[in-house]
Amino acid sequence: MDIAIQNQIHGVIANITESSIVGIVCIDLKGNSLQSMLSMQSINQLNLKENIPITAYIPPATIIFSTTVQSAKAVAVTNRLRGKISAIHQGALYGLVSIDLIDGTTLTGSMTNATIRQTNLTIGQEIYALIKADDVILSTCP
Repeated sequence: MDIAIQNQIHGVIANITESSIVGIVCIDLKGNSLQSMLSMQSINQLNLKENIPITAYIPPATIIFSTTVQSAKAVAVTNRLRGKISAIHQGALYGLVSIDLIDGTTLTGSMTNATIRQTNLTIGQEIYALIKADDVILSTCP
C-alpha cells in the first residue's frame, strides 16, 4: 500500500475490546503496546481479528513528547511509548524529533523549534511519545 505518512508501525493485533459503537484494538509491538480506537463499522469492514498483522499510521503532528515518566503519566492519553531520541532536525520554524522504541521502530513527531530549544532535547535522551488512541490509523496492508 502506498501511503504517504512518516510513521508506519508494524505489529500484531493482541486483542480487541468491542462495544456497541467503538472498539479498542490493542497492538503488540514487541516491548510496547499501542491502542487504536475505531468505530465498530471500521473494525468489521477491515475484518480485524486477534493475531493478524497490522500496520499503524501515526501522523507526526499528533505526537506529544514528555521527558519524564511523571509528566507522561499526568496526561490523559492512552498510549505512552518509551524510547530514546535518535535524531533532531530543525527547519525554518518546525522541527522533527525521532525516537527509537524498544523494538527498534523509529517514531517521528513534529514540534516548533522553540519547543525543541525550551525542552533541551538531546540525542540519546530517554523520552515518552504520548498518542491519543483515536489518532492511530490502522491498515491490514503491509
